[in-house]
Amino acid sequence: AFDNVRVDFAEPLYVKEGRTSSSIYICLFRCMSTRAIHLEPSSDMAAQSFLAAFRRFISRRGKPSVVETDNFGTFKLADKYIQDLFRGDEKQKIARALTEEKIEWRFSCERSPWCGGYWERLVRSVKTALRKVLAKALVFREELVSILCEMEAHINARPLTTISDDSNDLEPLTPFHFVTGRTLMELPDMTTKRLVGKESTSTTMTLR
Repeated sequence: AFDNVRVDFAEPLYVKEGRTSSSIYICLFRCMSTRAIHLEPSSDMAAQSFLAAFRRFISRRGKPSVVETDNFGTFKLADKYIQDLFRGDEKQKIARALTEEKIEWRFSCERSPWCGGYWERLVRSVKTALRKVLAKALVFREELVSILCEMEAHINARPLTTISDDSNDLEPLTPFHFVTGRTLMELPDMTTKRLVGKESTSTTMTLR
């Protein structure tokens, strides 16, 4: 898994830091063969921050052979935050780092609306889940990282094969099987204190 990956970004979120707040970006790595995803927080859109997120990804998933992103023609229609990352000097810094690691960086051709639909749906799934889970809640960075990890696991647990009504049939194959070799097992939810003196649980946020 994650030998050939595609990289995208979700819109920035805001986390609480003491009495102030700061933005954080979500870097989405997607395995092109197993359809598994990996989510990494990034403090900003600078090349250095992206490369730090990329190193964390490699440490946990292994070094990919190919990294694919949209090309500049597609970026004209893409989110402005992605455009900022792969513009000018920032693009060159990332390209040099990948070359040193013998990783091929590809810019995909401009796609017709019917091409690449499954990975666009994955990005949409992550963005939708973030909106439903967080709503307008302002959480600490540690909480957001935990939410991202749980969200990543749940999205990777989606079935890739038909779900049978027969309890004797084998369980459906999921991206989680390819990544971990086993079925997703979760720990009980723990109550954590959030903003404005309110208490909430990750279950409450998930049910949103």
